[in-house]
Amino acid sequence: MGHGNGWMDAMLFTPEDERGPKPDDRIRLVEFWCETVGWLCQQYSTEYADGDLRTRWAIYHVMGLIADTAKGLGDEARTRTIGIYWRALSGLRTFLVHRPWDVDPGIVWESATDDIPFLLSELRRHQTQQAG
Repeated sequence: MGHGNGWMDAMLFTPEDERGPKPDDRIRLVEFWCETVGWLCQQYSTEYADGDLRTRWAIYHVMGLIADTAKGLGDEARTRTIGIYWRALSGLRTFLVHRPWDVDPGIVWESATDDIPFLLSELRRHQTQQAG
C-alpha cells in the first residue's frame, strides 16, 4: 500500500490469551488500519463520491476494524494515549455494523479524511514520546 509495512507485519502478534492482541499490538493494528483508510481514500475518492458500494463498504469495514480493535484496549493503554477519544471510537463500530441504514456517507467520508488521519498522527506522536 505504499506506507512501508506489509499487512502481514500488522497481523503478526502474539496473543496474550483468547481475548486477542496485547495492547501495544492493538495500537499498532489501529495505526495500520488508519493508514489503510488513508490509502483507500486516496485511491478511491472518485468511486466513493460516485456512490460505489464496494468502495464505501471497504472504508466502512476498515473503520469498523479500527473501532473494534480500539474497543479491546485496556485502561493502561488508554491512559498512556491520553487525548485520544477511545470511547467515541469504539462506539463507531456499533453504528457502522448495527445501524447501517443510518450511515451518512458524507459523515463517514469526513471522518475517514479528517478524524482518522488525526488519530494516526496522535498515535505516532504518542509513540515518539514513549520512544524518546
